[in-house]
Amino acid sequence: MAGKSSKSYRHYIDPNIFLMMVVIIVVTILVWGNVSMERNKLIYIEDSLRGYMGYLKDMVFSSAYDSLKKGNMKVFNNILNEIGDYEYVSEFSLVTPDGVIKYSSVKDKMGSRDSNVIGLKDKKNFDDRENTTYYFPVTTVSYCTRCHMSWELNGINSFYKVSLSRQALLKISYFTLNTYAMVVLSGIIMVVFVYMFFYAIRKRISEDTAIEGEKKFRSLFENIMDVQYSTDIHGNLTLISPSGVRLLGYDDEEEMKRYGLGQRMFFDIDERRTYLKTLAAQGEVKNYEIRLKKKDNSPVVVEMNTKVLWDNQKNPVSIEGIFRDVTYRKEYEKQLELMGIVFDTTVESIIITNSRGVVNKVNQAFTEITGYRASDIIGRTPKMIRSNLSEAVFIGAQKELFRTGKWSGEVWNKKANGDIYPEWLSVTSIKDEKGEVTHYVLVGHDITEQKRSEEQLKFQAYHDTLTGLPNRELLGDRIDVALAYSARHGKKLAVMFVDLDNFKYINDTAGHHVGDVFLKEIASILKESCRDEDTVARIGGDEFVILLPDIENETSAENVAERIFEALSETIVINGYRLMAGASMGMAFFPKDGESVTELLRNADTAMYHAKQHGKGHFEKYNSTMDVISVDRTGIEADIRRGLKKREFIVYYQPVTSLIDGCVKGFEALVRWRREDVSITMPGDFIDVAEQSLLINELGDYVLRETCQVMERMAEKGYGYLSYSVNVSSRQFQNPEFPIKVKKTLEEFKIAPHKLIFEITENTVVMDIQAAIKTMKIIKGYGIRISLDDFGTGYSSLMYLQEFPVSILKIDRTFTRDIFESIEQQHIVDAIVSLAKNFEMLVIAEGVENTRQIAHLKKIHCDFIQGFYFAKPMPEEDMVKLLDSGRKLEIS
Repeated sequence: MAGKSSKSYRHYIDPNIFLMMVVIIVVTILVWGNVSMERNKLIYIEDSLRGYMGYLKDMVFSSAYDSLKKGNMKVFNNILNEIGDYEYVSEFSLVTPDGVIKYSSVKDKMGSRDSNVIGLKDKKNFDDRENTTYYFPVTTVSYCTRCHMSWELNGINSFYKVSLSRQALLKISYFTLNTYAMVVLSGIIMVVFVYMFFYAIRKRISEDTAIEGEKKFRSLFENIMDVQYSTDIHGNLTLISPSGVRLLGYDDEEEMKRYGLGQRMFFDIDERRTYLKTLAAQGEVKNYEIRLKKKDNSPVVVEMNTKVLWDNQKNPVSIEGIFRDVTYRKEYEKQLELMGIVFDTTVESIIITNSRGVVNKVNQAFTEITGYRASDIIGRTPKMIRSNLSEAVFIGAQKELFRTGKWSGEVWNKKANGDIYPEWLSVTSIKDEKGEVTHYVLVGHDITEQKRSEEQLKFQAYHDTLTGLPNRELLGDRIDVALAYSARHGKKLAVMFVDLDNFKYINDTAGHHVGDVFLKEIASILKESCRDEDTVARIGGDEFVILLPDIENETSAENVAERIFEALSETIVINGYRLMAGASMGMAFFPKDGESVTELLRNADTAMYHAKQHGKGHFEKYNSTMDVISVDRTGIEADIRRGLKKREFIVYYQPVTSLIDGCVKGFEALVRWRREDVSITMPGDFIDVAEQSLLINELGDYVLRETCQVMERMAEKGYGYLSYSVNVSSRQFQNPEFPIKVKKTLEEFKIAPHKLIFEITENTVVMDIQAAIKTMKIIKGYGIRISLDDFGTGYSSLMYLQEFPVSILKIDRTFTRDIFESIEQQHIVDAIVSLAKNFEMLVIAEGVENTRQIAHLKKIHCDFIQGFYFAKPMPEEDMVKLLDSGRKLEIS
């Protein structure tokens, strides 16, 4: 600490002060040196006199005379020599009592007489102008009487005469005075020096303190966020802090002074005029908001605190004050106001509670949804609107809320009139800076309509959209239940596979609309021909399956078949078309022909295929000899294998167009088989065989590589912005090697992965949903997007949609085709689009064939359409021509 203090002190010692201090110290040293020298002289004089007196007393008085008598002059000569060295002793002599000078330091006085000793009995001194003479008597001691018996013991036998120059005494006196003067002078000098030293230090400290204060003020002035400024009475800028320079976008203060704050810095002249009037009237303004103009002419909102300064005559002389940028605060206030508007106008109910769950505030939507007034619930807890159906949910929600600070889920609440309604509730805790909960915000969305749509979708998931019959999934469940019952009770059951004959001809000649009505009529005929406990299901375009549980024998099934054939023999008239329905049927029986759903369906299908091969229009019961039909399928399999080697398979592309601008945004790749005879075979005639024979993997790889090559060529032509979707079969997707093959293909071709889309159906993932999700995430990790094809034809898509990493939903053509058949169909399509939007997915509608469909799809914000209305699938060269022509979808 002492070191730090001395270092701080040295900081204030000016070099000139230090030099003056050195000079004073040197002068003081010289003064004290001179005093010391004179002091040494004085000591020398005193010591000499003391020595002389000692010699006189101890030697001379005792034995000098005796020594002289004996002729021993050594001691006396030493004394004389020492006296001779002392300049202020003018005489030293030995005088007899009768006045004769026997010996003397002055040679001329030897033998002369000195009458001053005659009759002298004691020591004495005499003064004259130049000297002071001392006479010291020498008395006789017993020792002396041994040789001088004539001397009287203790009598005076001689006198010593010492003459001292008065100049010596005067010099001693002068020395003393000079010494005192020099000491006093040096003391004064030292006092003056100390005073000057500390005065200079105090002055320097004061100056440094003032400088440091100025620095602090300058630093505060330059770095404070608030802007300090002053102007003269005419508004010309005289001072502004650097924060103001930065705020208004100028280079420096001088540039701002040239502009003049009062003259040109206000954004609006009317605002400036009002501000100056207020300032003139009140003498000062506080928290006055006004817009200033930056150098780039943009406005900045500031809050002014300004006053007018007056002189002694009460005349205004200047204006000074501070202002701060409140632009962001004003924006924040606007945001708060906007949030208040959103709070009051949003369709979601909002409840705000304190940390104890007591309601502080609710919005208008809450009162509209629940029927409660704000005063009914404020001050109470949200428990008053809970229903008993959600107690368990809220217990779990509280645990999650305490753990993570947020929770969301489906609850059932109670309205003021007692009605129970479903709500999707999100709860978030609001914490302060200490991490302690201060409020809870509950945002609820009434999902009554959504639940109704989900119920419709759930029904659709298990039923055919066109006919309302159970679909493959529901059929499988019912066969499983029937098999379990039959096995327990030893009962028989039959599965009948029904395939309409020549339905494709009806579709092609009368049109799809007539074909759909025809299928509905067939569904009605099949149901009317069966018992109530029987199940009639539609599993494909013109394929139906009938489950006959708990039958007595095979004849019961044959009777049902006969009734069906009899009903189908009647002519069906639709829109003027007289149509005849024909069908081929196959039967399989439990337990004779199979003990599982798969076995019974496969064997019934084999029997139906056998019936078709043998003339159609009748039924066949399955027997093992029918397996020879597989020989034909084996032949198709061999043809497919050969076709892949010869590259007989070609890829057509159907455009996908935007409902926003009508432009083509991409294509779906669709495989065709161009055989050696140049005939084109559609996928429906060979895909099933490829799927069952595992050739679908090779065929799928073939289509993917062909599409990637087209993507490269189209990008070179300037169409790199287009997306291409490729259908992936269930066997492909379930193959563990599939992601690896995809990655290698991406590495081989120079394409943008996000421009590639894989289309999968819900049946692809329903067998093992978790494994499918894992595969989808891997594929998405490559950058490839995933589209869920034929959405709405299975329940799994609805149940797991939020877990699937899907980017696009494709509405199945059956929904699009029947959109105007009933209001229910429209609701289903609307619900699918709404559901996709809620999950932030794009929507493509398939099978679009007329402008009415386009208009409705655009109205409900469907993103894209695909169908014959715009273009059929086409080869690559026609695709290029379409794009080069710039043709767009006409959107009204």
